[in-house]
Amino acid sequence: MDVAGCWRVSEERPGVSRGNAEPAGAPASTGVRPVDALREHHVEAAPELGVARMFEPRSLLGIIRFHDGGDVSGTVDALLRGGIDLVEVTIDTPGALEAVKRAADAGTPIGVGTVTSAEQVRAAAAAGAHFVVSPGFVAEMVETALDLGIATVPGVFTATEILAAQAVGARVLKLFPASLGGPRYVRS
Repeated sequence: MDVAGCWRVSEERPGVSRGNAEPAGAPASTGVRPVDALREHHVEAAPELGVARMFEPRSLLGIIRFHDGGDVSGTVDALLRGGIDLVEVTIDTPGALEAVKRAADAGTPIGVGTVTSAEQVRAAAAAGAHFVVSPGFVAEMVETALDLGIATVPGVFTATEILAAQAVGARVLKLFPASLGGPRYVRS
């Protein structure tokens, strides 16, 4: 499982704009509150948003992806027993939505990743997903998720994508692919 830094920019702190993120562990005087590591870099633009509170107290997001099948529900259970209490199952994993339904019915905060269409958002919501994560930004996906009352974390890389995602209501964004930008890119 990859683990990378995570940033949370709080609008409540003076002198901090959405673009002034520093890596986790930065001094509190910068206005950036350290958040434990997650798999990807997430920049929070609205502290009151539920998805941000979902990620905040957790140190890891377990991401499950099987290409040729596997025991998805068993893997979810193993992650939970191991202390990872926030899980994402990629939609291209065989049996993903069934495992999401089972976990959601048991009260586990669970999401669906690698979502690339509004139809997949609807399927994830029907299975009980609490959030969806996408490798890119598609306005219809964000709007569908918000209409269905589930959190959405679209992937963005450029300033244009960030502004477009925020314009349709996305408040937690995934820098993707994070390996191309890293901390220097986020700082700028």
